[in-house]
Amino acid sequence: MPKQRGARPLWPWVVGVGLMALLPSAAAAQLAGDAAAGEKLAKDWCAQCHVIGDYNPYGGVGATPSFWIMKRKPETYYPKLKSFQERRPHAARQFDLTPKDIGNILKYVDSLVAK
Repeated sequence: MPKQRGARPLWPWVVGVGLMALLPSAAAAQLAGDAAAGEKLAKDWCAQCHVIGDYNPYGGVGATPSFWIMKRKPETYYPKLKSFQERRPHAARQFDLTPKDIGNILKYVDSLVAK
């Protein structure tokens, strides 16, 4: 029997959209850390490639997301920040950051005030 094209169940899409609606609040609720420590880490480690607020407003490399973008889209970027050391281009560099350090950076990103 040949496969029918276009006839897909609706439930995976509905479940996916429902889960995405929950992510921003879940991501923000899970943040524990020290924003001041995260700011220092961001300046030391992240500012080479990312705009991290008022510290380097004209910095950043190519299409790297700024910390402002990360704050505006936590459902996209907070999970990526938690696993950034495993993905390109970060995996090619040696980052000596602990999970606590990453939590501090997330807390700093979350503390940024929109202008």
